[in-house]
Amino acid sequence: MGPLGFFIALILQAILAPIPSELMLFLGGAAYGPIVGGLVGGAGTAAGSIASFYISKRGGRPVVLRLVGEKTIAFADRWFERWGAWAVLIGRFIPFIPFDGVSYGAGLTKMRFRDFFIASTLGGFPRSIFYAYLGYLASQQINTGGLEAFFNTVSII
Repeated sequence: MGPLGFFIALILQAILAPIPSELMLFLGGAAYGPIVGGLVGGAGTAAGSIASFYISKRGGRPVVLRLVGEKTIAFADRWFERWGAWAVLIGRFIPFIPFDGVSYGAGLTKMRFRDFFIASTLGGFPRSIFYAYLGYLASQQINTGGLEAFFNTVSII
C-alpha cells in the first residue's frame, strides 16, 4: 500500500468509514514507523478533516446527519456553541472524540476555514504522531509483516 495509500485511506476514513482514526494511525505507525506514520498520518487526517469540513459547509445538516448521525451532531452543536475554534483544538487532543464528528460539526457553524484549519492542524499532528508512535512500539513486539497485511486489509474495507 505504501505511505501514499495510507494518506488516501485516512482521507477516505474521515469521509466514509466508521473506522476510528486512532486505529488507522496506530496501524500506520506500526507499518511505516513513528516518523513517516506520524507525519503522513497527520497530513492524511488534516486532509480528511478539510474534506469533512467542506462537505458539511456545502451539504449542510441533512448530509452530515446521514454521515455521522444525530447523536454525534447534537454533541458537536453543544461543544461548538460553547468553545468555538477552541473546540476543534481541544477535540483533537481528547482520545476517542470522533475526529470526523468534530470536523463535520465545525462545518455546520459560522467558523471560518482558516480558524478551523489552524486549530485542526495544531491538534491533529501531535495526536497522529502519538498514535503512530504507539503503533510503532507495538510492532516492535510482534511480526510487522503480519501487521502490515492486517493494515492493508483494514484499509481496503
